[in-house]
Amino acid sequence: MKHRILVIDDEVSIRELYKTILQPRPKELMQIASQLFDDNPIAPAKEEYIVDMASQGEAGSRFVKDAINKNQAYTLAFIDMRMPPGWDGVKTAIEIRKMDPNIFIVFVTAYSDKNMAEIYQEIGHSNRILYLKKPFALDEIKSIVTMLTQTYEQELTLQKLANKDGLTGLNTRRHFMELFQTELDRAKRYSKQLSLLMLDIDYFKN
Repeated sequence: MKHRILVIDDEVSIRELYKTILQPRPKELMQIASQLFDDNPIAPAKEEYIVDMASQGEAGSRFVKDAINKNQAYTLAFIDMRMPPGWDGVKTAIEIRKMDPNIFIVFVTAYSDKNMAEIYQEIGHSNRILYLKKPFALDEIKSIVTMLTQTYEQELTLQKLANKDGLTGLNTRRHFMELFQTELDRAKRYSKQLSLLMLDIDYFKN
């Protein structure tokens, strides 16, 4: 699966750095490879991630809202702590978590305005929050992305096993209730109507 990653940072150079790390351009890689090898180099691998960029927290939250509406939620978000004149990183994370409680948050900053205990208390889900100091090494970003995307995939696998009936392969009642609650919350949040169609299958177990 292609994981979706959101970068929210007010510095253009930092956003471009993320893009270089996470979305290397095949043509550039081919040019470098052709200079290093005499034979025809092997074509680089396809991009593994879909990366979106936002310069302010408000814009980042709109990206998340749009992704959820399209059923294309982000796996993780890198969020800068200071992004004047708009929301700071914590405010941004709080608003994003209201829409997507499962997203991994990676705070990236050169400053320490708040300690992690305060941040955990404000945002919650401390096991889905990481903290990275600027300046960061390229390998740090790659390692974090690899770790979190693998964790995300493992969680999806376990969730699928828990949501499927072992005999029929159909979704369980518990999974239905979770989906229904999610859609009900979404309808309330955006003041939309929600319809539910229920069907009864005769002789299902025969």
